[in-house]
Amino acid sequence: MVTDAPPEAAADENPRKAYSSTLKQVFSHILAADDAPLAARLFSAAAFAFEVDALMGTDGPGFSEERLAAEVDRVAERTYERLWMEQFALQQPDLELPMSMVQTFLLGRIKHFAPEFRERIEAAWSACAPEAADVTGGAFLNVERTDGRARVRCPALAAAYRQRRNHLYDVLGPQVEARLTDFATGFMAARSPENYRSLTSLVQDLVLHVMIHKFFLASDPVLLDLDPELADDRIRDIVCQTQVALAAQQPAMENLENMVFDQGLQELTHTGLLILF
Repeated sequence: MVTDAPPEAAADENPRKAYSSTLKQVFSHILAADDAPLAARLFSAAAFAFEVDALMGTDGPGFSEERLAAEVDRVAERTYERLWMEQFALQQPDLELPMSMVQTFLLGRIKHFAPEFRERIEAAWSACAPEAADVTGGAFLNVERTDGRARVRCPALAAAYRQRRNHLYDVLGPQVEARLTDFATGFMAARSPENYRSLTSLVQDLVLHVMIHKFFLASDPVLLDLDPELADDRIRDIVCQTQVALAAQQPAMENLENMVFDQGLQELTHTGLLILF
């Protein structure tokens, strides 16, 4: 049973605020279950957030401690992790849309990053972009206009990234998962649910950060050539440097999360696409 706040407190307050401690504990519990892939845990967090948002919405059945407790029970029973493994884990979706989001963000902010992180961005582009592309000018991205709508295209970059990411996980999967789990756990511990428009937005913010970390890990030009012990140090360094760089660009990261919302990608299936990046 949820005991973070009495039921009467939830009636007068934003439930995300009244039950903030409980919600943070649930997310911490989900992310700590490292006997499941990180993707499954992120999906469990997203599914829990989506269902609790429905309880808190005006069109939902109405918030109550009992309904929240039922959702916590589903997490404890690992319902959403099983759903991920059964229905989503083996999917191979087109990664061009999430890749275009990551690259639009990086191109738009590259001049604002510290010099050493700009070098990491350009090294990642050089590793994944077509050989003839001008990586400093973002020539690997194209804008396609159809019926007055613009869409950023980067199929070659997305394909190269997928190949490198798969190889990364084949060779260094446990180390990558461990470092990204540490990052995800710390990220959620430092956030307050009431500071987001919804719990889904909070989880999507985490997922977007993980996406960018994965891009730099998979696109690092030397990581896969290192011996496993040296590789672990390199993974730690990449994650730490990326974390610091993104923290310094927090308003821009908020804009990226808003872009996801504005494009209608806040549904659970769309969050699943971002998790599969």
